[in-house]
Amino acid sequence: MHTETVIPRDAAFFYEHAGFPYATGATPDEQDAARRENAAMLADAHAALADAVDAGTARVVWEDDADPDMSVIDETEYHAGNVTVLSCILYRQGPCGHLHVVESLGGIDLDTSGWSGWSGRDPYCDVVEAELAFEAGFGVTS
Repeated sequence: MHTETVIPRDAAFFYEHAGFPYATGATPDEQDAARRENAAMLADAHAALADAVDAGTARVVWEDDADPDMSVIDETEYHAGNVTVLSCILYRQGPCGHLHVVESLGGIDLDTSGWSGWSGRDPYCDVVEAELAFEAGFGVTS
């Protein structure tokens, strides 16, 4: 298990690394606008999550996926230690003051062959954290 200190990323990071939804038939300009909007939303959610982690009202835990779907993983690379399958669990403080699971995602297949410890992690980890944070309502304003 690895509890992470969340470091906020800016919109440019998410513009480069995150996917984005757009309407079928959207023009390239409309697709770019959707991509910029999604990047800004993820950056806001990730920054709000980082603030909550710093305040002790949220926690992000990365751990080995206990039951990975091996049908979509290169087993040779997995058993050689070049691929890691993780779960990300997002905890948030509830009204009782305790941290509760609010979002999670498993089956996160990462190429770890070039990692030199957690500090060299895949940028996709930040994308997952931001997407889970957004789903949990971090950084969302009405």
